[in-house]
Amino acid sequence: MLPATTLFPAIRFRLVGRLLLLLTALLLVVVTPSPSLNAASTAGAPMRIELPRGWTVYRDQSGLVVLHPRGWQVRPLNAGSFFVFCPDKVRGATAIAYVMPLGSIQSSPADVLQRLGRKAPDVFPHARIFGMRNVSRDPAVAIANLHFSPNGLPFVGSVLCYAQAGRGVVYAIAAERGRWSRDRSTLRRILTSFFYSTTGGKPPSTRIALPRMVTWREPVENAFSVPVPEKWHVQGGIRRLGATAVPYEVVVLSPERRIQMRVGDVSIPVSFAAPNQLLAQMGLSEGQWCSPDGQGTGSTYILRYLPGAQFLVNWYLPRTVGQFRITRQDSFRWLSEQATRIMAQAGVAAQMLFEGVNFDAQTAQGLRKGYAFVGTMGMLPNWGVVQFGMYLSLPETEALAEAVLQRMLVDFRSNPQWINANVRTAGRLAQIQSDTNREINDMMAEGYRRRSAIQDRTQEKWSRAMRGETLIGDPNTGQHFEVPSGHDYYWRVNGGEQFVGTDQPAPPNLPNHWVEQMEVVN
Repeated sequence: MLPATTLFPAIRFRLVGRLLLLLTALLLVVVTPSPSLNAASTAGAPMRIELPRGWTVYRDQSGLVVLHPRGWQVRPLNAGSFFVFCPDKVRGATAIAYVMPLGSIQSSPADVLQRLGRKAPDVFPHARIFGMRNVSRDPAVAIANLHFSPNGLPFVGSVLCYAQAGRGVVYAIAAERGRWSRDRSTLRRILTSFFYSTTGGKPPSTRIALPRMVTWREPVENAFSVPVPEKWHVQGGIRRLGATAVPYEVVVLSPERRIQMRVGDVSIPVSFAAPNQLLAQMGLSEGQWCSPDGQGTGSTYILRYLPGAQFLVNWYLPRTVGQFRITRQDSFRWLSEQATRIMAQAGVAAQMLFEGVNFDAQTAQGLRKGYAFVGTMGMLPNWGVVQFGMYLSLPETEALAEAVLQRMLVDFRSNPQWINANVRTAGRLAQIQSDTNREINDMMAEGYRRRSAIQDRTQEKWSRAMRGETLIGDPNTGQHFEVPSGHDYYWRVNGGEQFVGTDQPAPPNLPNHWVEQMEVVN
């Protein structure tokens, strides 16, 4: 069966990606003019950076680039962490900006911030976190006030934790109590202008330069086309087992055999049947083939229901990869729910589930990095795989493998004439599948636009959080205002642009003034 939609797997690449790539996109800004220099952007093209007057640039072999005032110092730490500080001969430092990427987050951002003093005791001795506020749920963002005492000197500041898809990063800015108001804007500028360049080491990249892509057309029935790298080895096509039993695959191998990827797999049975009493009475048990549709194709395999990643981990990967270790799992809940709803509207009571896994595989050729995505459709006692994609790659070429697979999945195109012919042949089931595919593709396009809007709003929230501001709204007029953070309730005084914050729901006592409660805007 051709895929329910060719866009499902692309979500993982667009939403998740690598942690530092996402952070670079959130943090990269062009700062105020003065002397300039050129640096390689993450897309590989020159990017012009405008340095503030009196600032300089730090860069190292890992690709880290940090803009900072002259006289300040940058100290790289482990696993991509670093801090920037204003040195002092007596006190060591008077102000710092700190970044700590987190490869894995098993708790909430608020919990991560509460453990900051234990996580980085050398940077934040005797740290005290208070005034915690959750400013976003997806991605999860928490901010708090920070006090700590290096060498007995009181420092004050702000700390933020950003988390998405099991990974995240901690940002912190702080200064001596007497210098905080003066240095705060400088520290914020440092955090909103650092990035990672492609000029050294193996830095992250938001875009990989693809090889020249050419169109490969399915050779058996011209059922679909897909872009593939020029001069890479390609084979595959459909395998017709019956009117509606049409598995397919496209297998691509790089010239140096460093990367192997596939979209679809004809070795996956067209449909599965969960073991049940009727099959047992027919002498059929799990692990055997049957053909309850009467077509005699042998396209149905008896296997207990394994939705989503369970199918990959418990059935597919052990048979095709061998020894492997899961390093990460993605669950696309909103997509699964929407696809299930659309199938219901089409008259099909099916449970749709879309998930993906990253894994390390020990092959005969050595260690390989892999990723597999699957979409399953359950209509018990029958169920099936409606979408599949995977790559295996050497560790150093995984980013290229991911980019090529994404391009193949996004630009996979079914032949409309072939679909129409199969609709006439297969009847109502094929018509339902065709209509559903069209609706899901429309949904995916709308979902991508919605996610882009959410990312824009999230970046706006992050920017306000780093400025120490909260967005409030007047429920009577619809006006919005930015006010200093730190309170749970805000009140507008005399209908003007003066606001008072409180930690209790009771209005403040302001003689000869009237106040109105404002709404905190998420």
